[in-house]
Amino acid sequence: APFEHERYIKIAEAAAARADQTFDQGLDRSLAAVRLRIAEKRRVQPWKIIPNQMLRALSERKPERMSDLMAMEGISPVFCIKYGADFLTEIRTWVQSH
Repeated sequence: APFEHERYIKIAEAAAARADQTFDQGLDRSLAAVRLRIAEKRRVQPWKIIPNQMLRALSERKPERMSDLMAMEGISPVFCIKYGADFLTEIRTWVQSH
């Protein structure tokens, strides 16, 4: 599914360009990869885990704690419980290495 992964990254990048917003492409790619791993494991489309717009918001805001994630508009408690730790770990790892 590497082709699918690249396709979703291109979609996320195009959406950001259309919105004329800046986001960190490196982190966005990393978060897209986390989303894809979860989606493949659950056998659902990646956007059903978290839509591109919210993925980009995570990349822009870089929440540090679960409470930061829960405070974001558009992030549900169910998302936080099921997937929050995976995304927060990726954000922390990325921030520490950049």
